[in-house]
Amino acid sequence: MAVPPQLPALLHAVNALLRKRRYHAALAMLKGFRNGAVYGAKIRAPHALVMTFLFRSGSFQDKLWAILQATYTHSRNLACFVFTYKGLCALQSRVQGDTYQVHSFLAAFIGSLLVFGDNNNINSQVKRRLDLETDHQYLAESSGPARGRGRHPGKGVKSPGEKSRYETSLNLTTKRFLELLSRSADGVVDLNWAAEVLKVQKRRIYDITNVLEGIQLIAKKSKNHIQWL
Repeated sequence: MAVPPQLPALLHAVNALLRKRRYHAALAMLKGFRNGAVYGAKIRAPHALVMTFLFRSGSFQDKLWAILQATYTHSRNLACFVFTYKGLCALQSRVQGDTYQVHSFLAAFIGSLLVFGDNNNINSQVKRRLDLETDHQYLAESSGPARGRGRHPGKGVKSPGEKSRYETSLNLTTKRFLELLSRSADGVVDLNWAAEVLKVQKRRIYDITNVLEGIQLIAKKSKNHIQWL
């Protein structure tokens, strides 16, 4: 099959356009939007599929719609965030005539407020993941001398009646779980024991360990035991 004579000319024009420096910022924004949309759908679809069929009630059509809606929302939010981030970085660089490290911080801060500021399930999970990433740094700073203290929590643990609403949140539960892990002499923790000590349901512990395993902070040693990496 013969190649149309217009195709080489079209490819040459496209390549010439891509090489022009003045279009780099716009092309970076478009590429970021595409990558954010693809990555958001890629990571949300399987997660939504499993969680919806395990924990959501309703008809098959309702479950399918919930999966599509969660995937679309996550994909759209990531795409809009990257698009905004790239655009703000390019704008600051153009205004100041050069690129500085603070540009990335300001662009990410403003983009997060605009895109992830709404209080919905998808944004809450994104924020929760960021909290867990922060917990990783928190543990790195605090666990150095703590590994040899044994597996039992400190004496200052409050009784269930004294717990505030914040203390039962996933964020603080994660910190307390990591402290238990850091105090284990062999770096291994029984999840059933951890749930009893922290006074939370086991599924909350499993949610925490799934994320920590995903960021390669821990590994499963057996069914109900995890090990510090």
